[in-house]
Formats: sequence, structure tokens, C-alpha cells
Amino acid sequence: MSSFWCNLKLNQVAYFALIFVLVFFGVFSYDLADYSNYELIYKLSAAESGKGAELVEPGFLLLCKLFNIIGVPFPVFRGLYILTAICFLLKGLKFFNKVDSNVPLLLYIVFPFALDVVQYRFFLASAIVIYSIKYLEERKFLKYIVAVLFAATQQYAAVFYLLFLIVSLDKEKVAKIVFFMTIIELVLLPIIMELVFSRMGFLFMHYSDYSDSAYSRTLCVLYLFMTFAIVLFDYFGIKNNDSFDEFMQKILYLSVLLVPFIFLNENFSRLYRGVLLLIYCRLFQKTNDKRNVCAISVFAIVFCGFMFYFHLSPHNQTHWNRVMMPIFENNFIFDFFKDGLLW
Repeated sequence: MSSFWCNLKLNQVAYFALIFVLVFFGVFSYDLADYSNYELIYKLSAAESGKGAELVEPGFLLLCKLFNIIGVPFPVFRGLYILTAICFLLKGLKFFNKVDSNVPLLLYIVFPFALDVVQYRFFLASAIVIYSIKYLEERKFLKYIVAVLFAATQQYAAVFYLLFLIVSLDKEKVAKIVFFMTIIELVLLPIIMELVFSRMGFLFMHYSDYSDSAYSRTLCVLYLFMTFAIVLFDYFGIKNNDSFDEFMQKILYLSVLLVPFIFLNENFSRLYRGVLLLIYCRLFQKTNDKRNVCAISVFAIVFCGFMFYFHLSPHNQTHWNRVMMPIFENNFIFDFFKDGLLW
């Protein structure tokens, strides 16, 4: 045991500390936004008809039914569900974080971890996608498609990550496709999505509030501005030394295609949010180059700060009151110690 502590590096201590934060505030939080709704769905899934729970994805509903059969209480189910998502996320991070830096994970905790804890179906779906993107680098496209479709059984929105199949093309073609498709998406996406929603019926009923709003337009423009700034910095400031570098660069480019969905509604920012960890990894992929450390750090702080400000700070009163504050106030471990002190 003593040799373990002697060989433990500061970098490893920081990594385990960050994992502790993920588990502590992710697994043991309760009564957050939508908590009661999911608790009700969990209880309804035990009924033979399942009436009232049919609007959630079939994979998630199946898990609810199975854990209900076993007799697992909802808080335990939710905790295990989030823990699974954290494991997939860390596995994906291990593959993409080649420089073994803790900064991408730290930035992820700043944003968007708090939202993932609340929207935990999408958290698991996006974590599975992040883990599975390695199949694209290995050119195992069928495995990636299967993984994305499996993720979609937890959250339908995951199907949009099939866009990353374009990464199989060379960098110049990817850049051209991203440029023209972004323009086309901004023009035609509202029309296409309205048509899809009207034709797909009950399948998309739980997206019925994803309608156009002035706030989403503003947010879309800001997302595009910030993302293009990172893309330009990446193109001119970071050199690719091998095929993996180029692969990560193409992933960064393709993330732009997820931004126009925000034009429909702020809720679609989750698509972009789901791959933010990969963008953080790309930014800090060259931290061994001391000339870029300062510029990269500034970009990362501004970018992550921008995301946090618009989604989780008091600027967004809804998320501040329903997401941020309850995470620090409603925690089973905090309650245990409070009860112990009172006793």
C-alpha cells in the first residue's frame, strides 16, 4: 500500500479527484429538474400497460421495467444509470486524451456535466457515442452505426451523430461538406424538421416544444461564432503530425454541423454539448508545444466560460434555479452527514 502512494503522481491524484466529483454530484444527487417526472415514468413502467411511460425511448423503458422487476428503488436505478454513463465517458476520454491531461475532464465538469446529470438519458447516449467514435478512427463503420442506434434507444437525438460517418473522407472534402451543409442546414432545417415532426407523430411527441424562438437564434449565432473561431485557430495554429491528429481535426470540423439545430430551439444544443469533451481533447492535444499553451488556455477558458454563462449561470435563471442550485443542495451523502450531526 505504501509503495502505491509513493508511486502515485500528482496528475493521477487530480484525475481521481475529478472522478470523485463526477460520481459524488452525479450518482448521489436527487430531486433535480425532471427528477419527479422520471420517477413517475419509472413507477409507471412497472404497470402491465405502461400507460404514461410510452413517450420515452424503448431502451430506457426496458431498463426501467427490468429494474422494477428486480425491485430496485428509483434513486438506485438513476445512480447506476449515471454511473454507467460516467464509465463510458471515461473510457472514451482515455482513447482521445493522448497527452494524458486532466484539463479536458476539468472543463467538462465546468460545462456541461451539470446538464448531463439532469438529462441523464442523453448523457448515457452521448457517452456511448463518444466511446464509439474510436470505431471511426479504426474504420469499423458498422460497429459505430450499431453503437449509435443502440444509444438512440436511450435518446432518439443520438441518431444525428451518424453525421460523423463523413469523417471517413479526406480533410479537404470534410471541410467543404461542413461549409456547404452548414449553410443548407440553416436555410432548410426548420422546414425539414417541421415536416418530420408532423409525419412521425407520437415518436417525436416529447420534442413537441422544440420550436423556433428568438433566443435559440441568438444562441445559434453565438455557437457558430465560437466554434468557427476554434476551427480557425485549429487550422492555423495546430499542426497535424499523424493520422490521429487529422482524425481529431475532422471531428472538430464536423461538430459545426450540429450547431444549426440550435436554430430550432435551445434544447437542441444538447447535440453539440454531447461531443464537447472531444473538442476539449482536441484543443489540448498539443499541450507539449509550449508556444501554444497560452493561446489554447485562453480559447478554452473563453469557450467553456461562454457555455457556462449562457446555460448554467444566473443569466439563465431557469437552469440556475432548477439545475445548479439543487445539485449542491440535494445530495444523499450531504443529507446523511446532516442527519448524523443533527442526531
